[in-house]
Amino acid sequence: MSDATDKLLAEQTQAVARLEEKLGVPKGLFNKLKDEDDWSFIIKMQALLETALTYLIKSTLGRDELEDFIEKLNLQGRTGKLAVVKALSLLTNNHLKYLGQLAELRNKVAHKIQYVTFTLSEHLKGMNEKAFKDFVLTALVLPTDVKFELSKELQEMARENPRLLLWMGALDCLTSVYLHNQRAEEQKMLAAIYEGFYVRSKLKDQGLGGLFQNRLSDLCSGKGLLSNVPDEAAPAQGPEK
Repeated sequence: MSDATDKLLAEQTQAVARLEEKLGVPKGLFNKLKDEDDWSFIIKMQALLETALTYLIKSTLGRDELEDFIEKLNLQGRTGKLAVVKALSLLTNNHLKYLGQLAELRNKVAHKIQYVTFTLSEHLKGMNEKAFKDFVLTALVLPTDVKFELSKELQEMARENPRLLLWMGALDCLTSVYLHNQRAEEQKMLAAIYEGFYVRSKLKDQGLGGLFQNRLSDLCSGKGLLSNVPDEAAPAQGPEK
């Protein structure tokens, strides 16, 4: 691989490691999946990606209390997680197509124990040329509706190690989830800062800017909201007995 490709792979791997921490999954889980058998890889990768989608939707909406509701949504269908992600424009159509393809594989092998010996290589052997090309391009999160000739090397790689191909596609999807979440968090932080500036300017207009600044300083130093409140702002006391 070129230096640029190596750098991109390192950055994506680092992004996924940070996402794993946010999701609360074992460290290094994603990297280990490429060494699983095909059946285990499909089941576990689907679970990881669906967990990431739940996190993406919840963090975008900014409502932690919706997590249980979002988790219970189906992945596919008109009211599923993928439909929500598409409606909110959280991922590209290529990502959504990849996630749909992996979900179909998972549904194919998950409900019968006889599929425990399922192999992606045998699965690809049953495809015609167009279906094979679509599978490869979708696995690489590339558009399938453009003219693109698969190189001989890429075809050989896909046939010899299709699991690695799907792993690379998942890497792209998870990196996009992490980056989108980072942007959402930065936007929320900026919104909070702007709101603080607005409130402070309004208080200043009312001659209360100093009081606001004192309370802000107290909060930062760990003191309570009511510390350093001027006597005239304190609750009225009853007459002494």
